[in-house]
Amino acid sequence: MRIIDVIDHTNVMDDELVYRVPQEGSGDFRMGSQLIVGESQAAVFVRAGQALDAFKVGRHVLSVANLPILSGLIGLGTSGRTPFTADVYFINMKDMPQVGWGTVKPIYIEVSTGLGIMLLRTHGVMDIRVADPMRFLKQYGVGKPITRMKDIKDRLQTIILGEINALLLKSKVQSLIQANQMLEDLEGAIMTTIREKFDAVGIEIKAFEANPFDTMNVPVEELRDLVPMEVWLNVLERTKRLDIGMEAA
Repeated sequence: MRIIDVIDHTNVMDDELVYRVPQEGSGDFRMGSQLIVGESQAAVFVRAGQALDAFKVGRHVLSVANLPILSGLIGLGTSGRTPFTADVYFINMKDMPQVGWGTVKPIYIEVSTGLGIMLLRTHGVMDIRVADPMRFLKQYGVGKPITRMKDIKDRLQTIILGEINALLLKSKVQSLIQANQMLEDLEGAIMTTIREKFDAVGIEIKAFEANPFDTMNVPVEELRDLVPMEVWLNVLERTKRLDIGMEAA
């Protein structure tokens, strides 16, 4: 058994969100060990997958007093020299500026002209940070040696694009020009609507920017992988009617 008497994490990567000490297995600690939490960090003790006691910035000497939940679970006496096993997760709470986002698959909008569908793409950046370390850790960090921005980016993009799609549908846009005309209003609406959803996982969104939409043209057969089946079948039906109309003309 190797007791870890000084617990800290100083070499924080730019895109790092959560870092576990130790990286492999669980750590052996004891009351009297020192926990050093740096600026823009928080530290949380985890045992058996359960996030327990949390610490803010500063140098802390571990004791029954500042580890009440963990001490209660493992039954440490007030002498405090009995080793105990746990993990310590350091959460990076620095601002993460200019985090890119974009449409992996195009957003589809049903329109009344042509094939009855318009595919829109956009991308942009956002400024975010972990605001609630305990909530974020429970959602994304527990059980992993490290959590980086790329590990949560798909989830954040899904939230953003879902809200963009909902706003476009609500506005009933029928053209690329109309979609881009509402873009400025859409940015403000996104900040309002996704703030609550980001907050639910412990993330604060501080700024949001979206570039103008552009359209994507693909062969009808490739639409099958981009839109729901019923939408694709409607496009096929419209294609047949257009072909018949062209032949008749």
